[in-house]
Amino acid sequence: MTSARKLLAAALACAALSGCYTVRYETRLPEGGPKKEDHARFFLWGLAGHKDVDLDDLCPQGAHAWRNRASPGDVVLSIVTLGVYVPRTIDVECAPEGR
Repeated sequence: MTSARKLLAAALACAALSGCYTVRYETRLPEGGPKKEDHARFFLWGLAGHKDVDLDDLCPQGAHAWRNRASPGDVVLSIVTLGVYVPRTIDVECAPEGR
């Protein structure tokens, strides 16, 4: 097997073994408000790094839901850096104003 094929096989194995997850939380507030996006940066396969998301600042009227996920770009960056840099995308859906 050539070195390029070995590298490709190793990258595919890392991607297959890395696993994906999404965390979603919904409140009892109504949906339909503005949507916001934030980003979190982690390192060393997610073992280092910290991110606080201030939902009161993003949604003064209250948050309907938030989700922490790996976007396609986040996955590519994680694979390219072999897990040294692991970004995450945070989506927040606010409750409508005047609830």
